[in-house]
Amino acid sequence: MFGLQWRQTEGLLKEIVGEEFVATYPQIRERSKYYEAEGAKIIKLPGNRGSICIFTDLLKQNDFFIDSTGLSLKRRSLWRSFKFKNPLNQKWVKMHILMNKEGQICALALTNSTVSDSEIFREILRYVPRRSRIYGDKAYFARKNYKMSAERNIEFHSPPKKNARKEVLMYKKLGYERWAADTGYKQRFNKEYIFARYKAIFGESTNDRTLLPIFSSAILRCSLLNSSLIPKPK
Repeated sequence: MFGLQWRQTEGLLKEIVGEEFVATYPQIRERSKYYEAEGAKIIKLPGNRGSICIFTDLLKQNDFFIDSTGLSLKRRSLWRSFKFKNPLNQKWVKMHILMNKEGQICALALTNSTVSDSEIFREILRYVPRRSRIYGDKAYFARKNYKMSAERNIEFHSPPKKNARKEVLMYKKLGYERWAADTGYKQRFNKEYIFARYKAIFGESTNDRTLLPIFSSAILRCSLLNSSLIPKPK
């Protein structure tokens, strides 16, 4: 909790609510592994590679934005070392988030580092309502993703990768500004703060070393972020 070790968490809670109401740190640690949000659907990936949580109450026809980041298993800022190809001993997990245009987290996936973004996209897409729109960065560009989106009557937009000749030519012909304006892709950048907010509050590393407790903690933290959102005045 908030970067504290389990014994520190136990001591903090005892100071706040009293010793008689707080479980011991082994009990806190075990219970944290099995937290599930009310009304959420949990999907386990084969091969113990991770899990997905779908917040079904929030998945209504909307504009959605999908992205991923890394959580370090060792020390702070290790994700930056991987991103910029620093040759360190990297140990981290990937967190994928689907959010709506209101900034609510509608789906969460926690996987090991070998699971591709496109695979998670297709798993989450099964639960996205028809006639919605989804925006993702280049990591999500794949013809399988476009095909599956079209079959489900969902509009999907992602900048093309260099090896997609037909899409790259069209992209260059329009220019980024016109392409982004026509597709609404610029909205995606308004939701980039979600990861910054998550890491500023909860940190970018984890004290756990296995996927199950990290996943359970992530569900709880995303639920807290959703509950803290204040509707914008019209």
